[in-house]
Amino acid sequence: MVSLALLPLTARLLDQGWRMRLLVPGMLLAAGAMLLYPAATTPWTFAVLLVVAGLTAGTAGQVPAVVLADVVHPGRYGRAVGILRTTGDLGAVLGPLTLGLVLDGAGAIWACGALATVAAGSALVHLGLARPLRRRLGGGDGAAPDGVSGRLAGRSTRRTSQESST
Repeated sequence: MVSLALLPLTARLLDQGWRMRLLVPGMLLAAGAMLLYPAATTPWTFAVLLVVAGLTAGTAGQVPAVVLADVVHPGRYGRAVGILRTTGDLGAVLGPLTLGLVLDGAGAIWACGALATVAAGSALVHLGLARPLRRRLGGGDGAAPDGVSGRLAGRSTRRTSQESST
């Protein structure tokens, strides 16, 4: 519910180009909270860690689709969204199964470590992918620069001062 309530703020930040600034710290904070799950000694401590992990991962989880809209050619949206959704669905099915196997075979500490590794790994992969994207689009954090719509992917929607004077 908190993540839903923050959606207008998150959307505004994403519109202002805060792609990697939301994704990377968010996933790293989520990973840190997940690593602390076994250390929670009270239900309240565990609840706080769950909220932190859920809120930060939930906010960061919105970023890949926005970046996808920035870089994909309009004629390929269907394919790109299909791949994004399929990989997400695959993770939703295989993730809990794999985590259950790790939990059953190695214990809670290793399962929390595996969960945190996936979260931190996703942040690092996106950060690595943002470098070439930043060079290609000119955005400060791997995002499209101001005035660039995903549908236009690289063509500014704002008029430059030169265009305005002609």
